[in-house]
Amino acid sequence: MMREKMPSLVVTKKKSKVDPYNDPARLGGSIQTSTGGIFYPLDVREEEITLKDVAHGLSHKARFTGHTRKFYCTAEHAVRVSKCVEMLGGTAMQQYVALHHDDSDAYLPDVPTPLKVLPEFEFFRKIEKDIEHACYRKFGCVVDDYTIVKKADMMLLLTEKRDLMPKINGNWGRFEMKPIPEPYRIIPWTPKKAREKYLDRHAELVLNLTAELTATAVKLMESLNQD
Repeated sequence: MMREKMPSLVVTKKKSKVDPYNDPARLGGSIQTSTGGIFYPLDVREEEITLKDVAHGLSHKARFTGHTRKFYCTAEHAVRVSKCVEMLGGTAMQQYVALHHDDSDAYLPDVPTPLKVLPEFEFFRKIEKDIEHACYRKFGCVVDDYTIVKKADMMLLLTEKRDLMPKINGNWGRFEMKPIPEPYRIIPWTPKKAREKYLDRHAELVLNLTAELTATAVKLMESLNQD
């Protein structure tokens, strides 16, 4: 009597799916961005940074921890600082750096300066700096001279104080700087308008930078031909 062969059982292991928001290969946890992307604040990768996410995040981030008379966002601040650098005679690249100088705020909570400067917040400053540098690399910012950007940033700070904050005595300890002279006045934009203005300013400066590079290349070729 022949015995029937039992069918062999092949056990296949199911591949375990890695949750992209909790990837064990990445450092720390992640956040979801406005475009549906993923961002790990402790494990920054340039390919996970997008212009749309930065513009959206900054347009919904309040300056001065929300204590302005009307909502005023970091995206608007960035555009205005960039324009101020232009007014001060800065190069297209300096204007571009100014536009992106607060990009890390799109991925981090706003920590007031009196707290951020404390030794206990050194870890936060490092994370912020890592994200800032990653954003600079992502968008091609070359920070050769930050002095004019810092000056414009401070001028905007005092202009924002004048136009957006309740009136009080004192200059926040910054007596060496003055706000942008009137009739310049800040009338806050909506988040939607701020986002659009940020994206428009980015596109405008990219064109200006391209034109500058082209002009430089032409001059270089002309000088080489003369030699």
